[in-house]
Amino acid sequence: MSEMQELLQGLVIRSQAGWMTVRTSQGDYACRVRGRLRRGRAEGDLVAVGDQVMVAPPQADGTGRIDEILPPRHSVLSRKLSGVNYDYQQIILANPDQAFFCFCHR
Repeated sequence: MSEMQELLQGLVIRSQAGWMTVRTSQGDYACRVRGRLRRGRAEGDLVAVGDQVMVAPPQADGTGRIDEILPPRHSVLSRKLSGVNYDYQQIILANPDQAFFCFCHR
């Protein structure tokens, strides 16, 4: 069986410290982004919660690998990254259908 046939499609549901939790039809997997995908890109804009991805099946330790990010993103929630000397948008959420913001003023 080729590697492409073994990949599972999933949705990134959590991102923390370089690890992405990806929900697939076979369950949730803790995954890292494949090295070749990270070349030349800031990891903060590469994969975000809400992205559809293709993951390699989990290894013996239960971790997977994100091999492909499926386009396109139809919308993003992002912010400008502070403390840098270039224009950079950190993607907080990819492909949101709705957003609800609640603020409190004293």
